Amino acid sequence: MTRTAPVPRWVRRACPGLSAPRVLGARDGAPHVVGGETATGPVVLKRYPRSECADAARRMRRVHRAVGAAGTTALAVPALLACDAASGVLTQRLAPGRPLLPVLEGAARPRGLRAAADALAALHHCDATLGRVTTLADHIADLIHPHPHVVGRELPALAPRLRAVVGALASHPRPRRAFCAPIHRDAHARQMLLDGPRLWLIDWDLAAMGDPALDVANFRVYLRTHVARGDDAAARFLDHYVRHDPGIDVRLPPYEALTCLRLACKAWRLRRPGWRQRLATLLAAAEDRL
Repeated sequence: MTRTAPVPRWVRRACPGLSAPRVLGARDGAPHVVGGETATGPVVLKRYPRSECADAARRMRRVHRAVGAAGTTALAVPALLACDAASGVLTQRLAPGRPLLPVLEGAARPRGLRAAADALAALHHCDATLGRVTTLADHIADLIHPHPHVVGRELPALAPRLRAVVGALASHPRPRRAFCAPIHRDAHARQMLLDGPRLWLIDWDLAAMGDPALDVANFRVYLRTHVARGDDAAARFLDHYVRHDPGIDVRLPPYEALTCLRLACKAWRLRRPGWRQRLATLLAAAEDRL
C-alpha cells in the first residue's frame, strides 16, 4: 500500500522535517510505515512497540556493519539513521532498486532468482551476531500469528491436524551438524529490491541466529504461492542457492512445513475471499512435508 496521507503525530516527533509523506504500511488501520523526503534524501520511518524498537535497531546495525556500508556485490542493507526508542520509531535510508516481485513475473526472472539466492547466501555467510539461536519451536512461537492452537479452537474440525503438525515440528530432530548463521526469518520477494547485480533486503524485525534453511524454505514457499509457474521458480532458486550450501536441500522439509503452517494461520487471520480453500491447501502442504 502506498498513498499520500496527513503526517501522523509520531512521524512529526521522530522526523520534524519530513515532506511528501507516503503511507507504505498500516497495522489495524493505522499507519506504521511512512516514507518521505528529507534534506539529505528519501527515508522510511517504521513504528514498533517500544519494547521491540531498540532490539530491531541493534539487529539492523549489526547486519549493516557485517555487510558493509556499501553492501557486498550480492547484498545491501539500508542504513539506520536514527532510533527513537522512547517513541518506538526507526528512521532508515530508503532502499533503491526495483521491487523483486514484478521482476520474477517477467523476462528477467532468472536474474531475479539468482540475485535472491546470492543475497540470502551473503547474509547467511556474513559474521553478524544477531542474539539468540532459534529453533523450530522458537519459530512456531515467534512467527505464526495466531498460534495454530488458536485457529484449532475456532475451527474444531481442523484442530487434530493442526496439533499434529505443531507436534511434529516441535519434536523434529535437530541435524547433528546444524548450520547456525544470521537469518532474516521473513525472506520473501516483497522484502527485496533488485539494484543492478545486487539485492536490497529490508525489514529486519525478526532477524536472529538459526538454520538458513528457514529463509530458503520461506522464499521457496512464497514463490510457489505468489508467482506464476511457482514450482519451476522454486526449483531454479534452489539450484542457485545450493552452490553456496550443498547440503541444504535435506534440511528444507520441516522449514517448508512451518512456512505452510504459518501461511495457513495467516489465511484464517485475514479471512480474505477464498481463505478456507487456501487454509486447507496450505495445511495439506505442511502435512506432506513432514
